[in-house]
This record gives sequence, structure tokens and C-alpha cells, in this order.
Amino acid sequence: MRTLFLAATLLLFVSACSGNSDSKTDTAADQSSLDSSSTDLASDSKDSTDPLDLNAPDVPQDVLQTPYPMGFEERGFQELRGVVHLHSAFSHDGCAPDGFEDFGGPDPACNQMLRDAACTSGMSFLMMSDHPGHLREFPYEEGIHYSEADGDELLLDDQERPFSNRMHCPEGSAVDTVLFYYGTEGFKFMPIAMAGPVPPEVFSTGYQDEVPLEEVQAVVATTHELGGFAWGVHTEESTISEQRIVEIPLDGMEIYNLHSNLMEALKSLDDLFTVNFFMDPTPGSPNPDLALLLFLQPVSEDQRKYDYAIARTNIACAVATDIHQNVEIPSICPDGAGPGSLCEPFVEEYPYFTEILITGGPAFLSDGDRMDSWKRSFRWFSNHAIVLEDTPEAIRASIGSGQSYSVFEMFGMPGHFDFHGATETEVFEMGTEHAYAEGQTLRIMTPTLEVTPWWEEGVIDPSQGIVTTRLIRATVDGAEVMGEWEGQGKYIEVEVPGPGAYRVEVDVTPKHLIPMLSGVIYLASKPYPYIYTNTVFLR
Repeated sequence: MRTLFLAATLLLFVSACSGNSDSKTDTAADQSSLDSSSTDLASDSKDSTDPLDLNAPDVPQDVLQTPYPMGFEERGFQELRGVVHLHSAFSHDGCAPDGFEDFGGPDPACNQMLRDAACTSGMSFLMMSDHPGHLREFPYEEGIHYSEADGDELLLDDQERPFSNRMHCPEGSAVDTVLFYYGTEGFKFMPIAMAGPVPPEVFSTGYQDEVPLEEVQAVVATTHELGGFAWGVHTEESTISEQRIVEIPLDGMEIYNLHSNLMEALKSLDDLFTVNFFMDPTPGSPNPDLALLLFLQPVSEDQRKYDYAIARTNIACAVATDIHQNVEIPSICPDGAGPGSLCEPFVEEYPYFTEILITGGPAFLSDGDRMDSWKRSFRWFSNHAIVLEDTPEAIRASIGSGQSYSVFEMFGMPGHFDFHGATETEVFEMGTEHAYAEGQTLRIMTPTLEVTPWWEEGVIDPSQGIVTTRLIRATVDGAEVMGEWEGQGKYIEVEVPGPGAYRVEVDVTPKHLIPMLSGVIYLASKPYPYIYTNTVFLR
């Protein structure tokens, strides 16, 4: 009975701290492993297209030949890391305990944490999406965190409208500059990267099935007039059908949102209490950045709806941290963990987590940083904009059009990864549409896991990670896996079997992280999502 009460209390509380913005103070604001049924996958599927695999186990490494250099950077692009769907102190529920409601406005110290985290963790761009209830009350420039006193540059588009803020990072940061773009999340609708000023209707319209289609399409048109893109969020929810996504049509949607994982995690108190191991400051305890392994799994309903959509319209995807830096555990055992108390059964085995249940507040991990900090979440995963030049216009176009892919860098950086379509004379990048013709191929270089800038050097061997890559084809008849390959640094070439929307998923079984998972090495024994690409459309 005590365990059930704990679970119910935590569920209610984290729901209140999540991205759901149905708040009295925000009247305009919103609100397992891969499920193979979402893509009609067969667990014993074979490579039906007989792909050319030049790095198969029986082929020596030194005979590896590719038609041209593989890897986006090797082909002349730059990969720039950034976040799509992010909250700050301008959201009513952002930045606890000193959030908007408690502080009486956006806390400057809290917003400074966000700025510092982006520089420290190497984010080149932040697509902000603060809830509209309070954001709409502030000048556009504040919504992109522009600070003239800090040396920021307010950037104008070709119509002389402000559309981005370039922040300069301190010397020694992981990146030199960070671009902030303006967006908002209300009623599960998330227009991003808009120029200012933003009219009221953008803040007050949702896109769920119950909203008249013409109202949604009018706001999408306004978003486009502002140079932005219309995205749907929390698409796993039942109020948003795949048919609605297509009939609008949206420019982009989430293929993963952390909030969904956290809600699933509350169904298992074992996982919640295991956070205790990542809170233990004793030398040799597991790496705190890997605490996400307790909860991380694909969001199969997002994948299913995305495959339905790309078979019928061109739409981009991204992964979302949806971080507010606001998760606070309630004080469930204010009188301590003594005999007969609610927390007595847990204190001996889980002393650090039990302490949080006694005192309440954020869950601070062994490095002294809260589990849901911006700094930590920026190390978990990001979206890679693939651009020919590092300009605010190019980054905005990359994310909006789908010339990007998403990576969970907590497992390592994706060295030399590449995915595109091609003929003998032409290359088809992600996010682009081309007419199907015989002789087209899809080319993949599976990622080579590389150490991250924030790992301690020499602790792990990335080659021990088990990487599995899948090529997925979506048509109006459904989605299917065209092939599946295990291994790092493998060149795969598949002849296109017919019209369709083609994308790649990569999983990783992180055996290489075992040295950083003392006490919880079982977490390294199962596959997790590692890469979601955008789509090559061959109609």
C-alpha cells in the first residue's frame, strides 16, 4: 500500500511538472523496446534487397571502397548540434524552484544557466519553445534571450525583421557562438524559428483534431510568413491523429520526446529508486549522465505516426528534450524514514533517493548537478543540422526542411555517419524529394562510436558498442524494414525497390559503457535508440 501511494503521488507531481501547460497562469498554453507493430517489422526479417555490404565480416577492412567519401563532413557539409523544443524561465512552469510564478517573472539567474549550459555542452543553436501565457507579454527580443549588455548580436532577415540572437560564448567553451530562435508551444502546436513580431493568433491556436482545420492552416500560413516552421509536439497523444498531421500539413513533428519516457518510468518504482546509484558521490559510482538509461526507450506511437505521414507528405522530424529544468520531487516523508514511516522500507537500500523523498526538491546526482538540468540534457541528445555554411539562415532551413538527423550522444559521437540517395550523377539529401527512377540507390555509412568531449579520457573503448542499423521504407500500404545490419563503420548500398519515403534508425547496445556503470551494468545489456534520420522522399 505504501508503494502504491508513492507511485501515485510521484505520477501526479511529475505530470504537473511536465510539458503540459494547461495552467491557470497560462491561459493560451497547451495543454519496451521498439514496438515492431508501428512499422510492420518482422523480428526475423532478412535483407530483401540484397544490399552491397563492403564491410561484411568476411571482407577484410583494407578492401573497403566507396563511390566517394562517406560522412557528411567528408562530403563538404558541417554538422551543428542543437535543440528543438526547449523551455526557459519565460515559461510559467520553467526553472523551478525559482520559476516565473515563484520569482514573479523570468529569473535572470535561471536564464543565465541556460546560456552557460549551451556554451559548455556545445550547442550551436536553440529552437526555443516557451509556453505562450507569459512569453507573449514580453518583447520579441527577450524571447530569444537577446542581451546587448552581454555582447549579443540581434540578427535581421531579408525583410529587416529580427529572427535570431547570436550569443558569444566565453573563451574555452565547446562552441564559439550559440543561435537562439523564437518559438512557442501552446496546445501541442509548436511554431519555431519565427521572425518578429509574432501576432496573437500564433500563441492561441492548437492543432489537435478538435480544432477546425481552417483555423490551424491559417496559423501555419502566418508562421510561414514569419519565416518559421509549423511543428507538432507530443504527437504520441491520442488527441492528435496521423490524419490531422497530414491534412494540415505540418512541417515537422517529434519522433521522440523525453516526457513520454518519464511518464512510462513512473509505472516502475524500481527504475525511479535506481536513480539512487547515480546520486551516490562515492568514487567509482556510475556516471551521472547515464541515468537516462533507466528510462530511455523509443516512443513507438511517434514513429508510427511519422511513418504514416512521410508516406503521404514531406515532413521533417526531430528528437525533443522538452527540458524545463523544473522537476521537483515532493516531500512525501516530511517526518523522516523512521520505524513505521512511509519511507522506512527504502532508506537502507536507497538512502540518497529516500533523502529526496524526505526533504523534497530536485534530484541532484553525484556530480552536484540536478538530473534535469539543461547542461546534462544537452549531453544526452541533440539534432544535427547538416549545412554547407554556418549561418543562421542555413541552420533554420536545415531543421525546417529535414536536412538533419538526431543523435543520442550519451552513447558517443556518430563518427563518419552518412545517409543519402544517389544515382551515378546525382545525390539526394535527407529532406529532399525526387521522382523515383530505376537505378537509384540508398547509401549508408553506419556510425563509428567516438568518445565525447565530456567523457574522461581512456575509460572506455567505443568499439565495444554494438550498433544495429535499419533502413525503413514507408508507403501508403505501411512501413517495412528493407534491411538490418550490425556493426560500426560499414558501408551499405541498397537499390531502391520503388517509390517510397526512406529513413534510417540506429540502435546501440552500449557494452562500451560498462566501465561507467558500476553497480548497474545490466543497463548496458539491451539496445537503445541512437540515431533517427530524416527522410529521402522518392515519389
